[in-house]
Amino acid sequence: MPVFVEDPAQFSKQRLKSELVANNVALPAGESKKHVYLELYMKHVSTKRAPDFSSDEEDQVQDAGSPLSLHGRACPPQTWLENAAE
Repeated sequence: MPVFVEDPAQFSKQRLKSELVANNVALPAGESKKHVYLELYMKHVSTKRAPDFSSDEEDQVQDAGSPLSLHGRACPPQTWLENAAE
């Protein structure tokens, strides 16, 4: 299943500031341009928000010549050719 990842460069300056505050990142004194907040976000927040990887989300289709079944379990050699036909 594809994971939708938002592009922080498309966030409003207010959203970037809110995300920084929510992640305990100190904001620069005074009002700054959007790129300053974006750089802080990329440095401090985006690394925390990397999508979690789960190998069970991927299809585990094995090569037909593999001694593993299509479900990742070992199968006896006589079934290798049966699996190759699938």
